[in-house]
Amino acid sequence: MKTENTKVEIVGNVSVSTEPLRTIGDYQQEQKEARERHEMFQDQHRLLMRSFRMARSSRDSLFN
Repeated sequence: MKTENTKVEIVGNVSVSTEPLRTIGDYQQEQKEARERHEMFQDQHRLLMRSFRMARSSRDSLFN
């Protein structure tokens, strides 16, 4: 019995992803979490700006 050496050539970009496939549910959950983080940062920003304005108005009232 005669055996032949067979060559296999892979053509194209073959990459193995280490990331599991995301479902639409995964995407929706990520979007929900991103919206919640964004809202939290907006609240923090509003609080900081309010504090800054109060501190500035207190400082200004001392000198006027």
